[in-house]
Amino acid sequence: MLKNIKKLSNKTLIYPIVAFFGIVYLLRMFLNHPWYDELYTYYSFISKGPIYAAIHWPLPNNHMGYSALAACFGIFGQATIALRGVSFIAATLNIYLIYKLSEKLVEKYSLIPPVLYGTMFLVHNISVQGRGYTLATTCYLVALLSMYMICSEEKAKRRYYILFAGALSFSAYILASSAFFIVPVCLTGGLYLLINKKYKTLLRLVMAGVVAGLIAMFLYSVVWLAIGSNLLSKTDGSGFTGVYQISIIKEAPIKALSTGIEYMLATPYIQSIERSEVISGMFGYLSTLFGQYYSGLGEAIVIFLLVVLVLSIVCVIKKKESFLEMFLLVSIVMLPVMLIIQSQQPYYRVFSYFGVVVALSFSKMLNQLKIPKSIAYIIALLLLVLLFTPDYMAPMASRENDIYEASELLAANKEPLGEGDTILYADDYQKYVFKFYYDLDLEEKPMGEAKYIFLPKDLNGVWPMLFDENNFDFDSLNNCYEEVAATAQYTVYSLK
Repeated sequence: MLKNIKKLSNKTLIYPIVAFFGIVYLLRMFLNHPWYDELYTYYSFISKGPIYAAIHWPLPNNHMGYSALAACFGIFGQATIALRGVSFIAATLNIYLIYKLSEKLVEKYSLIPPVLYGTMFLVHNISVQGRGYTLATTCYLVALLSMYMICSEEKAKRRYYILFAGALSFSAYILASSAFFIVPVCLTGGLYLLINKKYKTLLRLVMAGVVAGLIAMFLYSVVWLAIGSNLLSKTDGSGFTGVYQISIIKEAPIKALSTGIEYMLATPYIQSIERSEVISGMFGYLSTLFGQYYSGLGEAIVIFLLVVLVLSIVCVIKKKESFLEMFLLVSIVMLPVMLIIQSQQPYYRVFSYFGVVVALSFSKMLNQLKIPKSIAYIIALLLLVLLFTPDYMAPMASRENDIYEASELLAANKEPLGEGDTILYADDYQKYVFKFYYDLDLEEKPMGEAKYIFLPKDLNGVWPMLFDENNFDFDSLNNCYEEVAATAQYTVYSLK
């Protein structure tokens, strides 16, 4: 069998690999129901259309570029496609883009990075989520491929500069945390061209980077104007109370802009911590991060990357560096450096893109150790089994699924939820679930007036609970309502 595989070219084998991951992502897209952050994104932004999603930023939890693009998929009239369709396309495309990058950097082992990347738990877990992380990785890969072509060709085509600038600017619009890969990407290209004395190409690359920054600044300026004008129109004493937002932007654009910037800067998604704490906790943080790639291997991956870093430095010192060594050196060094500079320990999902670095590092070592391709293929095939283990197939949602189940039980036992129904919300999950599954915006009513109550059995649960055991009116519940459905986590009550 292995002899037959050897006869097949990597260019032939990559298509069934991409198709395999595409099928896995498609099944995951529809069978593994969305969790809170996804439902919040759909309810607050995607369901309200692309223009609304593109300019509204009440909280950092809106990945604007993703939400705006996903809202365009609303034309299909199906909530799952609108929420996750963009991520599905991006996740499948990423497998192919990593192959194309590997084909240029580790030609012999070019099939290994796509499989390594696709079987990382963190990557798989966010693959089709209705969030911006997977799409940001697509931009990262497009920028890397474009930059490689710019660095390797004597006179790179203009389209590579356009793709480079476009990918960087859009990734910044999707996620502000894209800075974690934007900076290393730009440094990699700049240092490689500088060392190889390609000064004209370096100047063009810098200009493309400046253009990318200006485009990103323009996109955010529109958002800042929208935020600022909205705040000014609602703030007493601002001089613009009750004035239409467009009028405020026309009359006082600078004030609206500065107000929007101040609001965004004052509402960080990830709080800063003491720099000394970041430094002292670096090994533990990175070990836990990489343990999210492959369980139990976090510390081993940190040590492995340090070995790759040393080998890459040696190549650069001996002036035998290739684009790959420069990329790995800069990427590995800049991860802890940027964490220290920003004094932050972001959510691990922010670094799902770094799976590309780890996958290429592993392929570099395979090449360094001259491991036979047949052995590498066996490793890849064994890794694919991970996708069907309980951890990888576990549901992303729990309480959200229970609300949906309770809604279905209500429909079976009494009647389905419908327009005009009213509810007393006991937590934030419910309105998001009703919007996603039933396209309902149920009117909220107080106890005694609401037609339905979906009451969590544990009122002392974690955020975002709206009641607890001490402030919920159980007497009115018992007098005015009757139980009509129940699940493991929720009891549904109907007004008598």
